[in-house]
Amino acid sequence: EGTPIYPAHEGTLTKGEQRTGGELTGAGYYIKIKDDKGHETKYFHLRDPSSIAQGAQVTQGQLVGYVGNTGTSGGSHLHFELHIDGSETDPMPYIKTLEPCNSPVYSQPTPTSPSTSRVAATDVQDSNASPT
Repeated sequence: EGTPIYPAHEGTLTKGEQRTGGELTGAGYYIKIKDDKGHETKYFHLRDPSSIAQGAQVTQGQLVGYVGNTGTSGGSHLHFELHIDGSETDPMPYIKTLEPCNSPVYSQPTPTSPSTSRVAATDVQDSNASPT
């Protein structure tokens, strides 16, 4: 919990929270970022409401929030979605670069621990381009 979240692309930020009867449910605290090319990325279960103003323009790589465990969640994680022209889309074909995360925060797996795999998506390609 608390891992920084950086958007995959620039765009306009909207934020919200999903509540039922006063309790955080579903997506919990979340943000959505939409650009003028029809891409919208969604980031659910944030630790806190984003401190960025509703409707603000954000850039790729700008800190927008932190991974959390809000809403209907079995543990701390980021639920990430990519929508293109309104349709939910598998983000993997559009991720240009995947690099191992060498952050000291993440420990290497040991023979007695489960494998830990951490990658960072560094760029999302234009949906009109061929996936790599």
